[in-house]
Amino acid sequence: MYNAEYLPQIAAYVHAILHLGYPAGRVLFELPRFALQLDLAILDDSGRVVVLGEAKRGTAMLETLRVNVENRYTTAAPDMTTAKDEARQLAWRLWSVAPAYTWLIGPTHRAADRTSTSPLHLEATGDGRLPAAFERGLDREPPRGMLSPPRLVT
Repeated sequence: MYNAEYLPQIAAYVHAILHLGYPAGRVLFELPRFALQLDLAILDDSGRVVVLGEAKRGTAMLETLRVNVENRYTTAAPDMTTAKDEARQLAWRLWSVAPAYTWLIGPTHRAADRTSTSPLHLEATGDGRLPAAFERGLDREPPRGMLSPPRLVT
């Protein structure tokens, strides 16, 4: 089944590999349920999610999502037993994973934020772009080859 988020997601996957220099063995997209169904993830050698990518079918949705996450979930992870709107889901993923970067991905725009928790805060990188692989020390293939999706929930 076609999902409108797949095209920007795949484009970001290709951009991370071809233009930012992340080896294909580190870049995963459309992860399984046990990996929180992340849209895109870039992993370090230990399998930790360094970049969490969230794709949307419309670019305008990205800033609204970012603002809602920061306005509603800065002090604690959301309770996922209640309704699961997009901001709640992204905040839960960010609190659960604690990536170094969040990459908000749309059809015509990709914005990178340094990410911290306690409190949850997204801070735009200086130029709004995701750092290249060499800047993060992730420009070589993982020692064990293609990394598997990390088990983020039990």
